Amino acid sequence: MLNISLLYGLMALVGGIIGFVKVGSMASLIAGSVSGILIIISTLAYMRGRIAGYYALLTITVLVGGWFLKGYLATGKIMPAAVMTLLSALNLLVLLVFKKPSQHQPLS
Repeated sequence: MLNISLLYGLMALVGGIIGFVKVGSMASLIAGSVSGILIIISTLAYMRGRIAGYYALLTITVLVGGWFLKGYLATGKIMPAAVMTLLSALNLLVLLVFKKPSQHQPLS
């Protein structure tokens, strides 16, 4: 199930790059790259049994989701706001329901 978190991080990273290429948004490039890399690093840390990775991933997911939800409510645009809001909600659901720290088994 943590593969969803890796995909989420990759989507954030790629989304930032696309925002830069399509409209020249340096803010998209920086925010997408930083958040995507942090999501991927946090997921990998959690997969290796580091509980801090779980809490970092949870925090980043809430922050990214909140940011894009705010954008969606302001603009009503599907891309990227609604898509990233839904991906954030899915990742949050996976983290809270399926992958609580007490249920996690680190990779060997």
